[in-house]
Amino acid sequence: MAALAELRYVWRRLPMRIRRKVGQAILGAAGPLLAARLPSADASIALVPPQPSVMGVFQSALGHGTAARLLLAELAQAGLQTGSMDVTAAVGADLNDTRDFINASDTARGPLILALNPDTALVALMGRPSLLRDRPIIGYFVWELETPPAAWRRVRHALHAVWSPSRFSSDGLSRSFGVPVTVVPHPAALAPPPPPTPEARNRGLARIGAQEGDFIALSSFSVTSSLARKNPFGAIKAFEAAFGENPQRRLVLRCLGGHRFPEALQALRAAIRETRATITLIDAPGDVAELYDLYAACDVLLALHRSEGFGLNMAEAMLSERAVIATGWSGNLDFMDRESAALVDYTLIPVRDPQGIYRMQGARWAEPSIDHAVTHLRRLADNPDERQRVAAAGAAMARERLKGGAAAEALKPWMAP
Repeated sequence: MAALAELRYVWRRLPMRIRRKVGQAILGAAGPLLAARLPSADASIALVPPQPSVMGVFQSALGHGTAARLLLAELAQAGLQTGSMDVTAAVGADLNDTRDFINASDTARGPLILALNPDTALVALMGRPSLLRDRPIIGYFVWELETPPAAWRRVRHALHAVWSPSRFSSDGLSRSFGVPVTVVPHPAALAPPPPPTPEARNRGLARIGAQEGDFIALSSFSVTSSLARKNPFGAIKAFEAAFGENPQRRLVLRCLGGHRFPEALQALRAAIRETRATITLIDAPGDVAELYDLYAACDVLLALHRSEGFGLNMAEAMLSERAVIATGWSGNLDFMDRESAALVDYTLIPVRDPQGIYRMQGARWAEPSIDHAVTHLRRLADNPDERQRVAAAGAAMARERLKGGAAAEALKPWMAP
């Protein structure tokens, strides 16, 4: 175990470009063997105690970490005693949350929910296949394209069910797993950002050097999730086309994980240097409190993504009563429509990802209309009443659709009273 811990320590310090190539090669070669060692799901498994366990990257600031923490909150709301298995360090993710999590016993027999995608789950389960025996196994997976990677099917023999947070993601997973797939939205309304107080707004304005009265659009994303997919370049282009170099119209780009992909971060910085728009790049962001201050300071969240499995940032902004401008395609449509958000028209194009995170041949995603985004930006910047109307409608929809309850309902078939 000491040798394995040392190996993981060294691994996490390698450049992401090298880690990704080596990791893909290792999983490509060892993935079938690791998957073969997972016990097959017992179709006739008996009902088990109502004490589920969740395996996830609870101490990560990325979306999977937020999703795992929200799932614990949802199950606790339903009155279930739930164990957690934190594998943040084990799978090589950055540790950004120091809260303690109650580790479930390896001998627990309640349902096990893998709040990890299949490739990461294989790494987390390495050496612990006994965790999957004599209990229901549920994969809580999310994918951002219409069809998940073929390699994900390696784990389907070990699963009794699959959950996914949006209809878009669930539709793709249904075509790849021979088990029931249920939509279980991330219950973002159970742990929303704090109300946007004047004090929080002032802190956010100070963080970006803005003044009261400036129109501020915020884009928050992780480089590890693919800049091509998150598409801050589209946000830059639309903002410049809408406002030119007007210093009272400001775009804030909050960027996580840039140190892992320095070439991608360099390309983003170059795009900012070449634009006339007033743009602030936060490429060494603080904790989640800083993000909440930025929600309070901004007037709109701008998300010209090319595809989303769900869209937690958008949900959080809506719950913060901020208007959202977003591409009108994929997972975010489960909790927004044209009345509750400024949806941007798009065309579908082949996937091209310079970072190599999405490499599936024949895959496609959305190319948002810059002209339509410009129309929305100008409309919401020039009309505060309309901006407030969209924000209020968005908050109401997010609170209703993301209030939780689906996870506990989906567990019922597997648990004894």
